[in-house]
Amino acid sequence: MIASLESGTNKNEESRFSDWSVQAHSNVGVARGLNTITTEQYDTVKLRFTDVSLKRDGNWRAIDAQETIVR
Repeated sequence: MIASLESGTNKNEESRFSDWSVQAHSNVGVARGLNTITTEQYDTVKLRFTDVSLKRDGNWRAIDAQETIVR
């Protein structure tokens, strides 16, 4: 599922983000939440995600990301 979304072979019909949590610690930000994706090829899939960003020279830059399928 994730590989087909990344490759663009599967049309992404809808993506909804919910259950957000965002924390900032000095120059590091951590965002967590739930991404609910509905596609033509698959039924609804839920992904838990964590994104880590670093503030450098006044700009936020993504440094790490992780997604896990919720079963």
